[in-house]
Amino acid sequence: MTCPTLTHDIELQNLWRTTVVKHGLSHPFLLHEILALAALHLATDNPEEQDLLVTRATELQNDALGRFHEVAVTDESNCIAVMLFSCLLGVHLLADRSPTQGLGSSAYLDHIFRCIGLLRGVMKLGIRDWTSFFQASDIAPLIQDRKPQVPLYDIPNECRDLTELVKESDLGPSSVAAYNTAIDRLFWLLAVSGAPNVAHNTSQWAIGWPVQLPDEYNVLLNQRQPEALIILSYYGVVLHFYRESWTIGDTGARLVRAVNSQVGSFWELELIGYVGRAIGHADPVSLPPYILQSILILVAPALFAATIYMTLGRIIRATHAEAYSPIRVNWLTKIFVFGDVLSFCTQGAGGGQLAAGDPDKGKQGQNIILGGLFLQIVIFGLFVLVSFIFHQRLRKQPTSESLVNHLRWQKMMGVLYVVSAIILVRNIFRVVEYVGGNDGPLLRVEWPIYVFDALLMAATMAVWGFWYPTVIRPRGTKIGAAEAGVPLPNVDIVGQEYKPGVSAGTS
Repeated sequence: MTCPTLTHDIELQNLWRTTVVKHGLSHPFLLHEILALAALHLATDNPEEQDLLVTRATELQNDALGRFHEVAVTDESNCIAVMLFSCLLGVHLLADRSPTQGLGSSAYLDHIFRCIGLLRGVMKLGIRDWTSFFQASDIAPLIQDRKPQVPLYDIPNECRDLTELVKESDLGPSSVAAYNTAIDRLFWLLAVSGAPNVAHNTSQWAIGWPVQLPDEYNVLLNQRQPEALIILSYYGVVLHFYRESWTIGDTGARLVRAVNSQVGSFWELELIGYVGRAIGHADPVSLPPYILQSILILVAPALFAATIYMTLGRIIRATHAEAYSPIRVNWLTKIFVFGDVLSFCTQGAGGGQLAAGDPDKGKQGQNIILGGLFLQIVIFGLFVLVSFIFHQRLRKQPTSESLVNHLRWQKMMGVLYVVSAIILVRNIFRVVEYVGGNDGPLLRVEWPIYVFDALLMAATMAVWGFWYPTVIRPRGTKIGAAEAGVPLPNVDIVGQEYKPGVSAGTS
């Protein structure tokens, strides 16, 4: 009953029923884990006895772990059983969702890290040290590296920019190599899974990615490095194509949301700023709330702007229209983001002086903030000009990618114009506000900041949330995770074909 849920392959199903059980009869720790996984599966199909069966599955698993810890050394007599046990235990931890109920994002990621660590143990305990032995054994079909069925596999649009994530990062050689291997193996998983065109009700290939991860990537993942977490979130998207499997379920959706929560959102700065403003209303002479609302509300839109700049670069790459950009695409994002960071730091420095409470420093802080705001307005104006020139050139001479794939790039250009206009209006308001000084009409009353700052930033979030950048994909393409409401990671598309066996960093 459980075997068909592990693989579609009839030969492998028979192998799980007979050969794996045979090894279990010789090694009690493996047999108890087989029974534990079977009990957990029964629990999903028998709601009326679910609590009893989950408890029994836990007891069997604990018994299996106790017996496994008695194994003193791994040798030819038990290495197959050890490898199978590690594999099944990893699947068990992934399938058993009772310990993860109610967990926050951070704790849930810790759970996923433990599952990945255990599945990687399959490689360490078995495949890496006993490859030749396994290939000549009766479980050889289980460890074969399946190749994609086509010589060139077209990776889904949402995953293409992962290679750019590594290329554009300032990382050491060992980190780059680890990320490239993790991305390459993720592309392999997409290929053998047939995603996004095939949905799975077994877990046959789902655990193939953790098993093949390098040690360095696991270290970076446990350090919660942003690049490692982003790659992990794309594994969550792949897992979502396996959501019909009882061992996977909503794991993919939860994993993507957990990573998104950990990486954070730009609007959180503005939200915290308004919390400080609300506190300051009840205690107007308290300095900390004033500092919060003065600095965070002021600088948060600069982070929205950085997202807008990066989106234009990805639209250009998605349409293969690099030649139409007035600025070389490799420099486009860097130039505007650098200017935005400079504006951000300038406004932050001015806000710090403004919050110091000294009248002289306050006046100087206002001037610095004005300089930062003017800089941001100039940068935005240049950005809109570059966007408009690119837009007109591509409309007049469309590339084959913009026509054949029917990418919704024009809609996203419209979105960029709208959010840019909103932020420009907000920045002009803040300039007028600071030019008027502390006794100016806009600072004597409170409603203008809610209308011309809070409301406009909320509109920016609403527009950006409704027309998320992942809509830059071929019309009619079914992206399972997106269609189901799972927020896809904020990394967009680069048009290139995946060549199996070629490093993601060089493909």
